Amino acid sequence: MKPFSILATFGDYLALVVRVIWVMIRRPPQFSLVRNQMYEVGVLSLPVVAITGFCTGMVLAAQAFFQLSDKGLASATGLMVTKAMLVELGPVLTAFMVTGRVGAAMCAELGTMRVTEQIDALRSMAVDPLRYLVAPRFIAGISMLPLLTIFSTIMGIIGGYVVAVYYYGMAPNTFLDPLPIHIKTFDFIIEIIAKLLRG
Repeated sequence: MKPFSILATFGDYLALVVRVIWVMIRRPPQFSLVRNQMYEVGVLSLPVVAITGFCTGMVLAAQAFFQLSDKGLASATGLMVTKAMLVELGPVLTAFMVTGRVGAAMCAELGTMRVTEQIDALRSMAVDPLRYLVAPRFIAGISMLPLLTIFSTIMGIIGGYVVAVYYYGMAPNTFLDPLPIHIKTFDFIIEIIAKLLRG
């Protein structure tokens, strides 16, 4: 029975997403509701995303420089930090941080409204709960998570730069010069796609 329950849960989730998208297309939610959720999801998540990305970049730079310096490849430290943050760690860590900070708060808020029958009260006043409660959060998540991922990646690169240049004494040009050569637009596209899939 367990595989069938998992399949049913996935079907319910997919049906909810389709209904929310249909509600947004038929009658978009008020901009003030979306703006408030964008502030909650995006702006208030900046500190935790910045700290996570910065510290991860520092650790990556320290480990990369330690492993590569003995082989004469210390100049690739910046490239390794940037690639790792851009393609994989940036989207993953941002997803974890935003899910832990925002997702739990949303679940608690909506669950409390369900238990206290506030959602039933909205229906009794002819207010669609999907349009009023779910759609603004959905739009805010879709729009803000890629931006938070890019911000986290930038903070990771800065953290790696600080460790490599100011702690290990690497020349700034040595850290930065390989980046325009080896980092392509495709890497940014992969980062955004990975964020949307994980978000």
